[in-house]
Amino acid sequence: MTQMWQQKLERVEAAKLTKDNADQLAAWTGGVRNNVPTVNEDVVIVTFESFGERTTAMEGDYIVKHTDGRFYAGSAEQFETMYEPISSAISPGEAHRQTQDQSKGNKK
Repeated sequence: MTQMWQQKLERVEAAKLTKDNADQLAAWTGGVRNNVPTVNEDVVIVTFESFGERTTAMEGDYIVKHTDGRFYAGSAEQFETMYEPISSAISPGEAHRQTQDQSKGNKK
């Protein structure tokens, strides 16, 4: 006999990397910001450790923090296909509190 299954939903904290927020996202991930020269202009990147490996987010990519504290980078297309916003912009501290509240609710 078969059963219907649903993919578990996961709340994540994320931001799209831009020139304006690159320093903040580098600090958030414990990584570093760099500028990569291209033909027309410099492109900003943020490099950080993830799952024991060096990960690079290019300008326009999303940097995502999962509930277990691990970061990853993904293309905007990939990210926007998998996730939808649940609220307006919030501070990292508020996101952590909401994640903790969600975890407590799942254990009941």
